[in-house]
Amino acid sequence: MVGSSFALRKRRGFSAFVDNVSKRIHYSTLRKAFSVYGDILDVYVAYRNKRRSWYRSTFAFIRYRSIQGARLVIEKGDETIMNGFRVKVFLAKQKSATPEATCAGDGDRRASTRCWDIIRKN
Repeated sequence: MVGSSFALRKRRGFSAFVDNVSKRIHYSTLRKAFSVYGDILDVYVAYRNKRRSWYRSTFAFIRYRSIQGARLVIEKGDETIMNGFRVKVFLAKQKSATPEATCAGDGDRRASTRCWDIIRKN
């Protein structure tokens, strides 16, 4: 079982959670700054977050192709200052289902709404 879950994570990539990111930062800036640590698959910045509406900072996820890239960004990219904010980097916790898997359809009306939001954003 452990080998199969590792293979599944390898296909999806390895995510780093970046906390205390400026709300004014663009995802391409994060991609450029953190690409020195490894091959980046994608970057997600939570620009609109109800829990952090009163904060000046937000969070982001950076997905690397290899675990080495994710580990290297945690070691070297932690405590980096970007746009006046000192960012914290952690290895992200993996969920059991991806948004694409949720969109496969399980008859849940909320799931179909989330799928529409995902499709609309892309």
